[in-house]
Amino acid sequence: MGGLLLPVVDAAMLPVMGSPGVVEESAGFFRRIFSWHQFRRFKQYLSGLITGEKATVHRIASRLVEHADQSSFNRFLTLYEWDEERLNRGRLDLLQSMGETRWRREGVVAIDDMLLPKRGRKMPGAGKLFDHSSGRYTHAQSLVTSHHADPERDYPLGFRQYFKHGSREAGENGFRTKVQLAVELVDECEGIGVAAENYVFDAWFLFEELACYVEERRKRWVSRLKSNRIVHTGEGSTSVEEWAESLPGEAFKKVRALGRHYWVHTQVLEVNRLGRVRIVVCYDSPGLDGEPAYLATSRLHWEERRVVEAYGLRFRIDNFYKNAKQNLGLGGCNLRSLQGTGRHWQLGILEYSLLRARICRNRLYRRLQSDQTVGAECTRAFMNLLQNLIQWVYSNSDRLPLEKILDVILR
Repeated sequence: MGGLLLPVVDAAMLPVMGSPGVVEESAGFFRRIFSWHQFRRFKQYLSGLITGEKATVHRIASRLVEHADQSSFNRFLTLYEWDEERLNRGRLDLLQSMGETRWRREGVVAIDDMLLPKRGRKMPGAGKLFDHSSGRYTHAQSLVTSHHADPERDYPLGFRQYFKHGSREAGENGFRTKVQLAVELVDECEGIGVAAENYVFDAWFLFEELACYVEERRKRWVSRLKSNRIVHTGEGSTSVEEWAESLPGEAFKKVRALGRHYWVHTQVLEVNRLGRVRIVVCYDSPGLDGEPAYLATSRLHWEERRVVEAYGLRFRIDNFYKNAKQNLGLGGCNLRSLQGTGRHWQLGILEYSLLRARICRNRLYRRLQSDQTVGAECTRAFMNLLQNLIQWVYSNSDRLPLEKILDVILR
């Protein structure tokens, strides 16, 4: 016996009717930034971002049940007058107003960069850039970002777009290296009063310029150290790798950090262009197998465990990059406007922060030790929209023809 077969509706296809709870409960905090019309678009755009894996402007507009064409969102992102810096500061003020998301002195500010691969050759600021994770060059946009992280909470703080030397965008906006952009982000964090006392970054950012600037602001840093950096021991100069290989096995001790065991050795040494720093050689196996991680910090009196734990918080920024790309469409914007693209990123960062805040505030999640991921919250938002759609179908089933209802469901 045959039946009517309907396509399965996933999050990227679900019609957007109303707003999910995470948007409704927080959007009013930003009401004064927008006009009445802009505020509608603001809520609609956030609702589309949170429930669409590839959340381009076109896809968000096409999914709205309340009519809005793509050009209206293009104008919202590129022409309407609203202050994205004020939006970002409002986001951080909202997070600081809640005890569960307030930044902490024992937290860290992680500095890193990410690539957003692009196909179009005219995407603003896109160019041929080296991807350290794959070891290959790719056509992409690049962002340098700052991120607050402590054992209980994490969220983005700010970002800067990197433009390649010689590019049109670098000529118009000024060329700055990624390290110089990182310095700007440190300055921004200190200007808004971020409480974290330590900055953490990967070896690609460990330059004298950044390390000294952090110390000038009376903060300290923890970083990965490249194996070929030159250190000065009592027996002369050598690379970090050669020095570590000369250490006897009994020089390493077992420590527990971040819920795992490591076998580490630490020593204060002179490093070229950094001065005296504490170096930690860290293995994840008792037999000292494989390649160790080399860490360095300006905290000369820290024990090994604190160095490992502080650097371990850096990986929270990788989780943000993954979630923002997969669940919030951070790389989905195809606008050819720097301002529009920047606003898209700012709204994606806002959405991520609202989701993280909801997770931190939900004590029931913590009690039940349930799934506390951004992906789970995006699924929850999807269910909110699905419920809105079902209620609309139920309330209109007696007065609208079936074709009209199916047109909304399968739009």
